[in-house]
Amino acid sequence: MKNLLITFSVIISSILPACDTTLSFDERGIMIVEVVNNGTPQSDVDLTLYRTVDDWAFDENRLGVYKTSENGAVAIPRLDAGEYYIDAVFDNLNNWQTPYALYVEDGTIYHNGVEIHETVDGYISNAEGIAWSISQVLDENGDPHSSRECEINDIVMFTRAGAYERTDINDDCGTSFVEGSWWGVGTDELWLLLDEGATVIPTTVTSLSYSSFRLTYFIDSEWLTYVFERQ
Repeated sequence: MKNLLITFSVIISSILPACDTTLSFDERGIMIVEVVNNGTPQSDVDLTLYRTVDDWAFDENRLGVYKTSENGAVAIPRLDAGEYYIDAVFDNLNNWQTPYALYVEDGTIYHNGVEIHETVDGYISNAEGIAWSISQVLDENGDPHSSRECEINDIVMFTRAGAYERTDINDDCGTSFVEGSWWGVGTDELWLLLDEGATVIPTTVTSLSYSSFRLTYFIDSEWLTYVFERQ
């Protein structure tokens, strides 16, 4: 135990040089989280700890909120054995496409790495869901699609949990998607998962910002581009 306490003190001192290094070890687990961006440790990352992936997805039952040190790391002591989930956010970088479980066992110090990247998820969704209005529907030539004008002003909600739902639908208009799941890939792809994942529609994301973006995909024998404006 004495050697373990000494080792823990050295680790904490190196990770959090400007912080209180008197954290005690009490036979429960200690998690050391290092956040990197393209292989480089990232300081000042906001971290939130959860017990389950559902808690992470919906931002419920927070266990603690932390910020990485100048070395891109933080030590979280006195954790019960089991798996945990970390939400890591720094500006437009996050770990939302890879919310993998981190494990801790009693009486051990676990070192876990978390990768953050720029993602489409961080722009178009959050735990509560972000509402987007369809402002334009364009054909393959970039012109307004005459038979899709009835879809303009429909609202689509994207949540961090990977669900989307389309509301305010014009019943006289055949919509391309109503509800289902979605999965972001980097910043330039978004997959729409229909029929409980049995049908996958890959889309291309362009003009991505916090206020608007475009989805282009092939459906019903034609290319369509939907322009979304944030509500």
